[in-house]
Parts: sequence; C-alpha cells; structure tokens
Amino acid sequence: DISNGAVTVAVVRGASVETFESRPIVPQENELPRDAVARELRELFRTHELAGYPAAASLEARECILRELVVPFTSEDKIRRTIRFEAENYLHACAIEDVIVDFIKVDTLDGKSGILLTAARKDVVRERLAMFQGGGVDPEVLDLDVMAFYNVFKTRAQWKAEGTVLAVDIGTDTVRMLLVVNGMLRKVRAFRVRAG
Repeated sequence: DISNGAVTVAVVRGASVETFESRPIVPQENELPRDAVARELRELFRTHELAGYPAAASLEARECILRELVVPFTSEDKIRRTIRFEAENYLHACAIEDVIVDFIKVDTLDGKSGILLTAARKDVVRERLAMFQGGGVDPEVLDLDVMAFYNVFKTRAQWKAEGTVLAVDIGTDTVRMLLVVNGMLRKVRAFRVRAG
C-alpha cells in the first residue's frame, strides 16, 4: 500500500498476517517523492525476502469515483455485462473510455441489486502501477484500499456475522469508513483530511 505518506507491506499466509511494516516516504536530498517510494518498496521487499512472491497492490479509493446505485436484476453476470452502460449516467467528470469500471454487490431485494460502482481513471491506475513497478513490484491484483481494509477486517476478532459495525481507518491524510451489516459490506466512504 502506498498512501498516508508511507509504504506499507503486509505478508499474509492463509488468513494470518505474518509481517506488517510501514515506512514513511521521506525523500532524500534531490530525490523525487516517486523515487523515495521506489526506494522504500525495494528495501521492504529486500528486508523481508519477498522477491518472487505474488503481490497485491492497492489504489486509494479517494482517487476513484464511488457511487451507490440499484440495478433491476440480481445476476452478477448481467450486472457485469451492463455496468459500463449504467456507469455512464454517474460519470460526469470523465468519459467512460477514460475509466476502468467495476462493482461490488452490497444488497439484494425484490429482484434488484444494490451495488457500489467504482470507476478509476486509467491514467491514475497507470501511475499507481508505475510506482509499484519502479520499486520492483509487479502486482497480480490492484484493489481499492477500502476493499483491502474490509478483507483484513473480516479476519479480526471484532468481525461479527450479525449486527451492524462501522469500521474506521484514520490515516494522516485519508479517512476510510466501512458500514458492515450482518456480515455484508453495505457502504464505503473514503475522503481526504487536511492537517490541522
């Protein structure tokens, strides 16, 4: 994960986290921030001997467009086939050709599905992948940071299959919130915060 002014690596085997380390991104004299990220990534992978292992990387949700909508069917295959068409109604700041669209199903009721639409600009995705590759990491998966937060939250003792939980991650420049109802993700929020 490259966010909150740090590079963070978690080594996961099965459902357990074996290693977790976060290093601040502090450019050295005449070093660009992007080069500092690459240096810290290389150092983390060297220190923990991670070269050659499959890697998953994250993209900050605050860099994406997130919208909640309802579609008139429950089949994930139908949703996948129509999601780009549905997305066009919600993407006013960019053209559909300029984004990668995906969805997360968050509810089903009366033959309809509530979904969380995600749209990431292609240039943002390319830039994020270039950061990882600059550090010698070629991720197999690029997931939203809020989904990584949700997946980790599901493995913790605080996880409950029943009831309502609001999970909050407060970083140095981003707050991420997940609303989980009866074990199912219902809402996601990610927003920037300013110092002071």
